[in-house]
Parts: sequence; C-alpha cells; structure tokens
Amino acid sequence: MDFDYGDNAGASSDLNSLKPEFHSSRYVSGKLDFELNIDKDEYEEQKFKGLKQGMQLRPYQKELSQNAAKGENTIILAPTGTGKTIVAVEVIRTHISKCDNPKVAFVVEKKALADQQEIAIKKFLDGGQVGRSNINVGKVTGDTELTDLDTVLDSLHIVVLTAGVLSNDHRAVTDQKIAVSKFTLIIIDECHHCQKSHPYNRLMRMYREERNELISLGQSTDKLPQVVGLTATLGAGKKSRSVAKAVDHGLTILANMNAKNISMVEREKDSLAEYLNIPEEMTPVYVERREEDPIADKITELMTEIEREMEELPGYRHIPKASRVKPKDRQEYEQWVMTAIGRYCPEMVDSGEERRPLIVCLEYLKIYQKALCINRDARSKDACTFLREQFEKKLKERDNFIDQNWKFERSFCNNIKVMEKKAIQTQNRNPLLMELEPLIYNEFKNNPESRALLFTDTIESTRFLKQWIDESPKLKQILRSCPMTSETSEAQRRSSLQKFEERDYNMMVVTSVMEEGIDIGPCNLVYRLNYVPSDCGRIQQKGRIRAENGKSFFVCYGNLKANEEMAKVMEKLMADAVKTIKAMTPHLLAQNLEKCRKVDKRMTEEETRKRRLKGQSRDWKEYLLCCKKCSEEACTSFDIKRYNKSHHYVCLQSFCDEKIDIKPHHKPGQMDDLYKLGKIYCSSCAKDWGVLAKFHDLNIPVLKIDSFVVYELKPDGSRGNGKTIKKWINAPFTVEDVDVIEDELSYDVDFENWN
Repeated sequence: MDFDYGDNAGASSDLNSLKPEFHSSRYVSGKLDFELNIDKDEYEEQKFKGLKQGMQLRPYQKELSQNAAKGENTIILAPTGTGKTIVAVEVIRTHISKCDNPKVAFVVEKKALADQQEIAIKKFLDGGQVGRSNINVGKVTGDTELTDLDTVLDSLHIVVLTAGVLSNDHRAVTDQKIAVSKFTLIIIDECHHCQKSHPYNRLMRMYREERNELISLGQSTDKLPQVVGLTATLGAGKKSRSVAKAVDHGLTILANMNAKNISMVEREKDSLAEYLNIPEEMTPVYVERREEDPIADKITELMTEIEREMEELPGYRHIPKASRVKPKDRQEYEQWVMTAIGRYCPEMVDSGEERRPLIVCLEYLKIYQKALCINRDARSKDACTFLREQFEKKLKERDNFIDQNWKFERSFCNNIKVMEKKAIQTQNRNPLLMELEPLIYNEFKNNPESRALLFTDTIESTRFLKQWIDESPKLKQILRSCPMTSETSEAQRRSSLQKFEERDYNMMVVTSVMEEGIDIGPCNLVYRLNYVPSDCGRIQQKGRIRAENGKSFFVCYGNLKANEEMAKVMEKLMADAVKTIKAMTPHLLAQNLEKCRKVDKRMTEEETRKRRLKGQSRDWKEYLLCCKKCSEEACTSFDIKRYNKSHHYVCLQSFCDEKIDIKPHHKPGQMDDLYKLGKIYCSSCAKDWGVLAKFHDLNIPVLKIDSFVVYELKPDGSRGNGKTIKKWINAPFTVEDVDVIEDELSYDVDFENWN
C-alpha cells in the first residue's frame, strides 16, 4: 500500500536519545535512590500510593493520558515499566466521571495478565463510585464458569477480559448477543498484537464491522465505545526491511485499533527520564559449537535411521522429504514434523495401515528433535535424561505398539547407556554454558542483591538449565532459581513471582512467556541464551530490567549472529517508523488511516462472503470421524451434540464401551459449567481425543476435532475425501444444540479413586 509520508518524514525525535525501548520504571515516588533491597510492602505501598490519594500522576503520565481523557481513540506508546496501567486507570477514572452508564472492558491477552490487572484496578479505584453505587470490578476469562455472559457483564462497571472471551465466544460471533457497542470504553493491553488473526484483531473486526454498518446507514458512530491501546512498541512487521514498510505496519495497527493518533511523551521528557533505568546492553558473546559432539551425532544418526524407515513405507510419497529440512535442531525441522503429523499424513494417507506407521515414525522424530535442542542449549546428560523419560513414557503405551514402536525402542535401548557415559565426559561440556557461567557468577559476586531473568528458547530447556544451575559448583552457592513457562500452573506462577519479589528466588529461567505484560519485582539482569526474540520481544525483554545499573547479556552460537544483527536493524526501523508517523499532520495521518480502513473493509467483506458460503455449505449430511493417527472409526456427526454452543460431546454408549480409554486429567478444572475430569484416548493407538467432562452427575466425552479426519459419508456408504479441521466452527456439518445434557452414559472407570 502506498502512503503519503509528508514533508517531515525524516524528522527526528529527541525521545530517541532516551532509548525508551530499553527503559523501565521503578514505580516509586520521589528521587532516584531506589534500592534493590526495598521491602516488598514498602514497594507495593509506594507503587500504589499516588493513585489512592487522588490519582497524582507523574507529569509524563498526565501527558500520556491527555488524548484518551478527551475521549479520543488512541494508542498510548510508552516504554515498558513506565506505568501504562496507571495511565489506563486514570483514563478509566476520567471516563467514569463523565459517563452516565459506564461499561469498561480492559482486554488482555492471557489469563495471568487478567488476574494481575484486576487486582491493580481494584487497588487503584478502591472506594470509587458511579453515581451512588460503588464501582464493581470483575474478571472474565476462558476458565470462568459462565452460563450467561450478558448477565455477568451487566453486573459490572469494569470487566477485565481475556481476548478470546468476546472474539471466540460463539454467541458473540454468531448471534451478536455481545456487541462491542455494549461497552463505553475498551482498553486493549499490548495492542501491537492487533493484526492478522490474533484475537485482538478479531475483536476489533467486530468493532469495525459495526462501525462500517452504521456509516452505510448514515447513522452516527457515537454509540460505539472509545478504544484505547497500550503498548511499548508497534513493531515493524516480520517482513519489513525499510522504514516505509515499517510505517505501513504501524499505520495498519492504528487503523485496526480505529485509533486517531499515537500518544507518547513529547513535552515531559525530563519527567520520563527521571524514572527510567537504561540497561547497559553488553557486547554479544558468540561461541563455536563443541568440536566433538557424540551425543548430537548419535541422535542425528538415530533420526536418519527413522527417516530411512519412513522412506520404505507406502504412504511416504505424500510427505515432503525430510532431507530437504536441515539441520535437525532448527525450528524448521520441528515444523516439518508437526505439519506431517497434523496435515500430510491424515489428509493424504487414507489407509490406517499406511498412516499409522508413518505417524509413529514422526512421533519418535519429534522426541529426538527435542533432545537435540536440549543438547544444543543445555548439557548432553540432560538430553539423555529427557530421552529416557520420553521412552519410558512411550513404553507405558506398549499395548498399542506396532512393529515400528518396538524397533525404535530396541534401537534406543541399544544406544542409551553408551550415550550416557559419553555425555558426562569433560570434553563434552557445552560452550554456551561455559561462557554463561562466569557472566552470571561475576555479576552476582559483585552485587549479591541482584535478581535476574534467563531467557531460553524451549520449555524443556528451562527445566534443565535450572538443574544445571543447581549442580554448578559456582552457581549453586549464589543462585536460587525456578523455571517458568507457558505450561506453569497459575498457582505455581503466582507463588514463583512472589518468591522472586521476596528474594526467595533470585533467578528465573523463562521462555517468551515473560517477555511482556507480567508484572515482576525489581530485576537488574537479563540473560538471553541462544535465543533471538521477535522485534517486539527484544524490546520487551530488556524492559524487564526494573532496577538501576541494569545489564542485558546475550550468549549464542555464531550462526545466530546474523539474526541478532537483523533484530537490531528492526529495532531501529520501529523507532524511525514511529517518528515518521508522529511527523505527519493530523490531516495526512487521517488520510493514510482511511486508506488502511478501505483495504480492511474490502478484506472483511470478502471474509464475510466466504464465511457465509461456508455456513451455507454446512448441512445435515452424515460425516464420519476417524482417528487422525490410526484411522480407527470413532463416531459419526449424528452421534454428536453441542452443549452451550461450544462443547461437542458423543452421546453414544458404544463409543464409551469400545472406542476410548480413559485416564485422569493431569490438570483437572472448570470448563464453563463443565468440569474436566479425565482424558480420553483412542483405544487402538492411544491418540488424545479430548476430555471426559462432568456435568452434575453425568460424565460425557467431549471431543477435540483436531484429533480426527472428517469424511463425508456418501449414500452408497463410501467415503469422500478426508479433511483435517482445527476448530469446530470450521466443521462442514451441523449438530444438534442442547441446553441441558440428559444423555446418561456409563463408564468402566473407578472415578472415586481418581482424586
């Protein structure tokens, strides 16, 4: 798209000299004498003090809030840690004071952030009133038990929502019971995600569609809510390699948010600088891989054997060759494996006899690939430990084994002991860890009160890096560490963050889950191990440093040097793009945003047309659901009912008796007004088919459509072509909707002894 950037496109911004993307706030009032050993209660009191005494904002926070306080749609752009939540609360407070019947939605991306923001808003607006009523603040996430979302929202003035509650809720999308015009103000946290198919953009598409409809009817758009975005960066766009492309990306985010402008600090830069801590970005440390790596060599050899086994299988002709995807410890190889499991095999290999051996091969390749990544980023002995655990887990499914399973199990048993002996040899130490260890040790030795985040690429690596720290003669004396990933439970996450603030932990080993949003205590060190984040993630990671004299370290293999250099280029593109947009006159900016909106409108109309056609193509024909792994027939579409317009369950007793095995759920919990009790698996191949859910005294098998291949059953009993479907909303068939579950199904399971 061609935009007019005006005469001042190259104008510079003094704010760039502050390098705001590196900064973070200490949330304290007063001077620059904040100490790392501040008492937690004192920290919390200082953090919220100004707001409880009439929202005494810092000067730069007042500037950030001004456009939104005037009722404008805007994106508030400020460095990580400068108190954007505080600014948002001021915007809410101003909005409530001017609105007769306020209804505020504070939209976040993850449940953990919903908990955090709900607590913050309640603290900040404690004791406030709407007319004669106290302000009611609540939270609704995907885990919230809901029967009537309208009723819940009607009881609240301010509701903190996860993005999917409105954009994914079937009633919101289909029946339009929850329209965006129900709200008077929508605040979207980390709004740089508002693009493509992200839930934020699906929510804002509902807004834009409603806006377009009002305009087409010649009606006022005043009934639509005000929209305010919060972010530390707009991003540059994955494929941007020029300022012009980065500007296009920024304008698209603005248009998607229906924002009129960007609100950032321009007049109160001195105030902003007083509260910023600029971390020192240390020189990257690039290392060479192990001169000899017998564990990686053996794992690669075992993977090659499996690939050769696959090449001899009849169905392999439908799968792109693995030899084209190198090396095996890269994300591209993992994507090849996952795509082959999820799409190529189920859709292209119709015969269960041909498909199942292929998927078994791919599952073992997946295990070895993860071990290869652990060997790359942690210790060789950790890779061996992981392999032992995974193969022991596989062995528990021996009743469902086929020839390939036994062949790969024997191969593993023949090699693992030799691998474990070689893994502990001194010459097999990981060069990454040899460089990282002194960097950590020296910083903590010089400042024992330090607190640090160690970012790594994979969930598995967090666990083994924590073990490395605990077993390191040097580091175990000074570090008290814990891992945190997207798989960390809510209770464990809260406990770990609290212990980090209270100094029970002084190091957290994390994945990208900690890049943005989650509020952590003062942290002065960030280490990145062989991991280059996205353009936005890079800024967010450094923004995790919330104490003075902070430092940011990067240790990686030499092959990532180009990626890191490109990340720095993207960072500069982002800054230059914001300057260019800010330099546009209001009239020119409005023109460019209108161009974006017209493009979006055309795309939305086309998607609506496709959805309508897809909806018309849905029918009451009978479809057959077969296991994605072994092609075992599970049930037909006539055997499925949909409860609460979202949960698809099988109402057939023979399905329970013959088709599934049931095991306790590893994370039991609420799912709307159902309770996740167990997991259901294919009785033939142990493929995960979904969950066993409890409804009052009834237990029902709830399916996930992604576990099946769907075939149309023709009148003569033959099958049509198979399709894999990721979400139920895309299923080609219609099922019966029920408001109450009355199907009594019996199970041969001892439920009483599960818990």
